[in-house]
Amino acid sequence: MAHLDREDRELYPALKALEQSNAIANAFQTEMAGITVQALEIFQRYEKGVDDKTRFARDTGQLFALVSGRIIKEEMRLYPAYEENAGKNSR
Repeated sequence: MAHLDREDRELYPALKALEQSNAIANAFQTEMAGITVQALEIFQRYEKGVDDKTRFARDTGQLFALVSGRIIKEEMRLYPAYEENAGKNSR
């Protein structure tokens, strides 16, 4: 969660401050909010244990796919946008 907090405090504001990176920041922040909701729903569903192992496997597989896809998109689009736009202003 510290990673998400840092993105909210540093990354998104820096990107949103610049016209050329505002849209990507908003899109990524909105997407992450949706992933967070889904993750918390899954965590809550299984906080007292696992009754249906098949559903647990499906839910955790879906969450893993969401997070993995997000990491790939961050590495390919979000962080380069930061380096190109906001990152050079923070040095």
